[in-house]
This record gives sequence, C-alpha cells and structure tokens, in this order.
Amino acid sequence: MTPEAWITLAVLALAILMFISEKLPVDVVGVGVLSVLLLAGVVTPGDGFAGFSGSATLTVAAMFVLSAGLREAGVLERAARQLSRAAQWPALLLLVMMLLIGTVSAFMNNTAAVAIFLPLVLSAARLRKIAPSKLLIPLSYASQFGGVCTLIGTSTNILVSHIAESQGVRALHDVRTGVRSDCRWRSPGVLFLMVFGRWLLPNYPDRSLATVTASATTSPTCECAQRRH
Repeated sequence: MTPEAWITLAVLALAILMFISEKLPVDVVGVGVLSVLLLAGVVTPGDGFAGFSGSATLTVAAMFVLSAGLREAGVLERAARQLSRAAQWPALLLLVMMLLIGTVSAFMNNTAAVAIFLPLVLSAARLRKIAPSKLLIPLSYASQFGGVCTLIGTSTNILVSHIAESQGVRALHDVRTGVRSDCRWRSPGVLFLMVFGRWLLPNYPDRSLATVTASATTSPTCECAQRRH
C-alpha cells in the first residue's frame, strides 16, 4: 500500500478508538481527523473543505435552526400539555405520548423533542405510580419512529440522501412523502408497544432509573445528552 493509505488507516483506527473511549467529543475527533489528513497531504484543501459547502451539511445546519424555532415558539410545550391531560389513564398516556413525540420528531431534532417531554413523562409516571422505564423506553422508540420517516427528521437521512443523489441514485423521500411513510411505518411500532409493552418493557424502580438519568445528563460525551436516537 502507499504511504497515504497507511496514514489513512492509522487515522481511521485512532478515530475509532477515540469514539469508543469517548475521551473527546465526536465533533473534536472529526475535525482532528480532517486536520491530520490535510496536514499529511492525503487530501487536498479543496477536497477537505468541500463538505462544508455541501447541500447535506447546510441542510443539517438548517434542521437545527428549525428545531430551535419550534422550541422557542412554544410548539413543544403546547404538545406536552396535551400529554399531561392524558395522564389519568396509563394506556391513553402511552398512546398520546408516542403519537406526539413521533410527530414532533419527524420535523425536528430528536434530542430537543425528548428533552421537553422527559420531565413531563417522569411526572406522569410518578402520578400514576408507573415504573418510569415503562414510558421512557417507548418515548425513545417513538422519537426514532418519527425521526427516520422524514428527510429532515434526522441528519442520517439527509446525509444518505445526499450520497445517493451524488451516485446517481434517486434521492430519498421529501417531507410530503415522508409523512405518508411515517403514518405507515410508525403505526405498527406504536401498536406493538401498546399490546406487548406491558410484558416486554422492564420494570425498573424509580431509584435506579434516577441514577441512570442523572449519569446520562451529566456526562458531556453521552450520546443521549447530545443528540438523542
């Protein structure tokens, strides 16, 4: 192999180790990989910085702006209030929660949506004396159901669509067709959790869950605290 290939493999292996160890944030590792490859001459400056002007990168940036706008406009808070009204019946609470978070996550970043619903779900669980894990796991799943069913619901879809289009493959669905897909694919997931969730979902006590939640939210590199799904 050429020296450039060895350098690339070494940088890739080091990046994987850093991702696994979580000693540095993901964005720092990504910029570090680009910097090393540029300094080593493996990629040219034009190729190295071309991604920052790509449509996928700009769309991801716009997605975060959209998420912030929805949050500041109070859209999530109004949706969350509907969740609190359904807290009187556990089954209705689970259904409304998954439908709300799934719909919201289809149009904004999952982390922002889950962060708004998380305290309300915990309060509803305590009010109805339900193990929080019975609601928090469906909350996470429902946010993913919605997030992957529209092009702007997750950055992964945007990047994959951009790569497919650059290779001559038809781009992924747009927002309109994605909503139809969301209704088609989210419903089986919601139905499955409604029917089998009571037996399959763990019954963690409040104390152990509070420890896990506190650990996740205080860890600066935890994926749950940063983006998610």
